[in-house]
Amino acid sequence: MATRERNDDLARHFGENLRRGRRLARMSQEELACRAALHRTEVSFLERGFRVPSIETLLKVAAAVEVPEGRLLDGVDWIPGVHCGKGAFVFHAPLNPSMLRWIGDDSG
Repeated sequence: MATRERNDDLARHFGENLRRGRRLARMSQEELACRAALHRTEVSFLERGFRVPSIETLLKVAAAVEVPEGRLLDGVDWIPGVHCGKGAFVFHAPLNPSMLRWIGDDSG
């Protein structure tokens, strides 16, 4: 898989998880942006999978929606390669959204 495709899939998975977390927290994109010290359009770009977040942005938005940072990466795994420079992201569907208990759940 090409790097561009991996980044697109990573951004899309992150965006879906961020949107889910924001909605479970019952906040608008504007409120999330304010709490995370980001512009609202940045939140929109992230949720729509147009951007892969920096570590700083990942930490900010996770804190803003009050979920562990790892929850925003649900459905994404990295499989290390045997040789230097080889490895692959593996993408899978997160759990059924109705089964997720993000708010106040610090397990996993």
